[in-house]
Order: sequence, then C-alpha cells, then structure tokens
Amino acid sequence: MSKILKPLLLFVLVTFVIWVAVLWHWESTHRDMTVTDIVLYLGVLPLLVFALMLALRWAWRSAAERSAQAAAAAAATPASASPAVPAEEAAARHVTMQLLGAFVASPTGQAPVELLDAAAAGEPRPKPDATLRDDDGMPVIAARIEDLDKEDIDDELEPVIAATRRQQPDASDAAPSEHVVRALTALRKPLAKALQTLQPWHERFAAQQPADTSGPAATSMVRVLIGLPEEWTRFEHAVAQAWVRMLATDAGATSISASRFAFDAQVGTGEQLWLKADQLLQVLSREKREDVVVLAACHSSIGEQAVSALQRQQRLFSTTEHPKGLMPGEAAAALVLAPLQWPPAADGEEKPVHLHRPAVSRRDKSIEAGGRVSADCLRDTLSQALAAGRIEASDVGALVCDADQHTPRSTELFGTTLELLAHLDPTEDMRLIGTGNGHTGVASALLVVAAAAENARSAGKPTVALTLGDAFMRLALLVRPNAPTLS
Repeated sequence: MSKILKPLLLFVLVTFVIWVAVLWHWESTHRDMTVTDIVLYLGVLPLLVFALMLALRWAWRSAAERSAQAAAAAAATPASASPAVPAEEAAARHVTMQLLGAFVASPTGQAPVELLDAAAAGEPRPKPDATLRDDDGMPVIAARIEDLDKEDIDDELEPVIAATRRQQPDASDAAPSEHVVRALTALRKPLAKALQTLQPWHERFAAQQPADTSGPAATSMVRVLIGLPEEWTRFEHAVAQAWVRMLATDAGATSISASRFAFDAQVGTGEQLWLKADQLLQVLSREKREDVVVLAACHSSIGEQAVSALQRQQRLFSTTEHPKGLMPGEAAAALVLAPLQWPPAADGEEKPVHLHRPAVSRRDKSIEAGGRVSADCLRDTLSQALAAGRIEASDVGALVCDADQHTPRSTELFGTTLELLAHLDPTEDMRLIGTGNGHTGVASALLVVAAAAENARSAGKPTVALTLGDAFMRLALLVRPNAPTLS
C-alpha cells in the first residue's frame, strides 16, 4: 500500500505546486489563456516534472545498489584482487557464529521481542523521572526499568565489596554508586538465563572426560566476556568483575564446573566489546577450539552521580538548553555465542540464528558536535557488513538500530538508509529501539543485536543491526535466520 500511496501523494504535491505557480503567473501578467496553454502547463508539465523526479530517484537508488554490489564483489574475491591476503584469511571474513540465546533487561521489555513490539508501538518513551532532578531542580527526562529490585543483589555484593576493598587499600571506604548497583541488578537475570542456556551441552564442559574422548568436545570451555562502562571507577570495575565471576560459578547457576570458565572484561563501548568478542572467536577458530562465548554488558545512568556527570559534560537532555542531549537510561544483555560447527541441542525446537562478523568504524567527528551531519561513516560500515555477509543491499529484509529521534543520529540514519536501504518501509521494516530506552551505553550494541536476531528469526528475513548510540563508534552486523548457503 505504501508503495502506491507515496508516489500518489508526491504527484498530488507536484501538481498542486505547479498549478499554484502557473495560475499566479498568469494572474500577475494578465495572460490570455488558450486551450493549448491549459493542457501544456496544467496537464503535461506536472506529468513531466513528476516523471523527472521518479527518474532521478531511480538513478540515485541504482547508483547506491551498484556501489554496494561492487563492494560485495570486491570482498567476495579478495584472493584474486590481493594475492598478499591468504585464502584462509579471506574466507574467515565471511564466517558466521550461532546465537544460542539472547536475554535482555530494559525499560521497554525483558525479552528481545518486547523491545521490537515497543519500538513498533512507539511506547513507552523516556518521561520526567519521579526522583531525579537536574541542577535547576527540574525533573530529568529518563527511562528507568520499573520494579528493579536492588535487594536481590545487596547480599551478593556485600562479600564482593569487602574483598575488593582488601585488594585495593586506597579504596577502603569505597562503595559502588547507585547507578552501578542498578546496572548490575539489571544484568543479574539475563546472565543467569544465559548460563542456563548451556545446560543441554553440560557434558561438553565436563571437567573429567572419559579416557577415549578426544577432540574439541573434551576441552570445551565457557568464556565470559563482560563489557563495562568507561565512566565507572577502578573499584567499581573490580566489584563488577568479581560479582560476575561469583554468579557464573555458583553451584546453583549451572552444573558446569567452575574450572571450565574463563573471564575477561572490556571497558569502553559496546562496539569495542563486539570487536574483542570477534577477535576471541577468531583466535579460538584458528586454535581449533569449540568454546562458547557468553557476551554480557550493563549500563545505567539512573542515579544522582550519573546525572550530575552528564550535566557537567553538557550532555544531559534539556528542552531549553540541550534539546539534543542524552536521555538517561539503563539496560543489560547477555548473549550466548557458539562456533558454526557447534551441535544442536538434543531437544532444540528452534534452530539458532546466525551472526556474521561485525563491521566497526569510528566517526571523524562526534555526532553530538555542531555543524553538518555526515552519514559517510555509517554508510561505509554498513557496506562492509553487507560485503562480509555476501549479500546485496536489496536483499536485506529489515533493520534494527538504537537511533533516537531528537538528536542528529536520526539524520545520520536517514542518510544511510536512503542511499543503501531505500526499499525498506520505515514503519514495517525498521525498528528504532533507542527511542524508548534512552541512552544505554555499552549495553546498547548487545540490545540491538538481540532484537535484530529476534526479528530475523520471527520474520525469516536477513536483518541488519546498526548502532548509533555512541558519539563516535558505529557498528553494523548482518543476522541471518539460518546458516548461509556455502558457495
């Protein structure tokens, strides 16, 4: 319907503008109209202008598609184009990983499908917070997870905090800030669910293997990689890592032995976290290991200290002073990644979706800076992701991203989709989960991939995950509902 309605509305608009201009000109010049004038100027001219606009739009889209095809073709034959690149390295660009599970906690839902539904409905959105105030005493526009019960985590954090204080003598009186505790609380359930997802394969992680067992199954491990916000203190980073280690190795969380776990952390953005996970998976692949990676992240700006920090940086949203600022939010996510050859669960009802390797780039200027908004970085990142997936832009079925609607991020997204993904319907094929969740920091990239994976699974379409939440970093990742066909 939209494919018919949009051209019709454009034709009506063109006709209206031309008629007003022609009639005004005739009136001002007192021209004596003839039948030929009426036919030419009021009939033929609107048709010609409309046809010209359609031709220009077609030419624009064709050029964009040819550019994407050229990039994909160049990436598909790297060995012939650049003899210096080994064939194995070239093929590694196109490998996929299985997503065994994706679990989230956010203001718009506690499951990826709820994020998509909330984005489609446009609700809920950030609203004036009941307790947070800015320096002028005005309510802060924020998105908080309702009914987030911090009491569940207080008892768990107490021994961890005490142990961390002993390890850091200069932090003998330190305590995690309110927003840090809220972030860890949000992560608790997604991480626990991610660990439970591994139960069908618990024998592959057994500490003791039969004597005749050989191969990767005998040495499989669970590698937990957590992303932490850069603005947290060194003490808070240490508390978070120790708490994650305690939660993952707790006997009640999973039957997998603590010796089969390995832990690491990435302080920074969600895009940097994905890069580190991708590098880890490539190293495991070269070493012929079949390990599972649990990728987790959490963030919260719901707290007086976090709000004050945003205001000092002049990044806090304000309807008067900073209408393009950040709206504080909070979220957590945990994804379970496995190599392509990982066996299906014995009772698995649904096949896991497949993620291609991410494309990550950095803008040359902050999206929050003034001046012209360039979409070059995001466009190039998306083109690289499509090349990694060996897919043409016209074959992409949907898009999920964390762009909002009140900052230049929406302009950056529009410029990219208009050029490469103009065939997608903004209402039916695009989901902007950032409009309801606010700023979710390092967790945002994981939320986007989790929601994109759910969309690919439910709709059966290749789906692109795009991240724009950070001021500089951009990520694009292609999600397929099934394993790609080898060619």
